[in-house]
Amino acid sequence: MALPESKKYSQAEMAAIYADVMDPSKVQIVCKKHMYIGKEQPPASTGCKDCWQAWWMHKIATTPAHLRRQRVEEAYEMLRHANESYERGEFDFEPLDRAIIAQEKEED
Repeated sequence: MALPESKKYSQAEMAAIYADVMDPSKVQIVCKKHMYIGKEQPPASTGCKDCWQAWWMHKIATTPAHLRRQRVEEAYEMLRHANESYERGEFDFEPLDRAIIAQEKEED
């Protein structure tokens, strides 16, 4: 798959992008290790929990109300396939035996 060419943004486009990124009512979930930002395209299959968490949280956050049932069904299928892959010894992710909840605050 070829990477898209770099796009030169106008000053107005840059201002709109900056305003969107800096909007305090929005959140971006990022894997700092791989610099993956949650988006429609899933991360490379590295087994990195932070990459996949960013992707999944983006999917949930951007799902309109009328498609939420479909999203839950997709999650069910994803888990079923993950379990099947694990049973075949092909799953590249090792889940923890507990939840990790953390909050980070960046220094100014």
